[in-house]
Amino acid sequence: MTKYKAISFEDIENLATKAATGDASALSELGRLNSKYGRAANQRMREMEKRGLETGAYKRAVEDTGGKGRFSQAKTGDAETLLRSLEKVTKFMNYQTSTVTGEMERRANILEGLDRAGYNVGNDKKAFLRFLDSDAWNELRGMFGSKDAMKQVSDAMERGANIDDLVTAYNDFVAGESESEDILQVWDGWVSE
Repeated sequence: MTKYKAISFEDIENLATKAATGDASALSELGRLNSKYGRAANQRMREMEKRGLETGAYKRAVEDTGGKGRFSQAKTGDAETLLRSLEKVTKFMNYQTSTVTGEMERRANILEGLDRAGYNVGNDKKAFLRFLDSDAWNELRGMFGSKDAMKQVSDAMERGANIDDLVTAYNDFVAGESESEDILQVWDGWVSE
């Protein structure tokens, strides 16, 4: 993939200010940048999709694009529209996890840190990393704090618990298909198996 020189948001705002006051070359440059960076960001999105990586950056990009999952590549428009589009694109492009390589580095760092801290993540490291990206983990981490939740997960994994079973139990709970009406009961059932 071609490397793109990052442009500061301040530079983009300066261009937009000039364009808004009638500077046609500034408006043209905004359009050129929007097309260039939009194309690069969309390529990153396609690469993430090919690899099945729905990172935080990917999910935010889908939200920022109104659920479309693709950034605008428009070369024309008013200064404000191009500015807002470039704002979204540059935000995405600046996230480490907007690239496959960045996401793989993040995952390796997570596993290395957990190993150094003595946490057991089981044999299926991919499943464990999917768990860390799941809504189940986000909710449990919010309830217990990252360190305590991770300790409970590690202890359960040492006793042979399967991370996919927890995610399935959580998804069943969210879908109303769980025998329990309390996520803590689902969690307690999983960590005490």
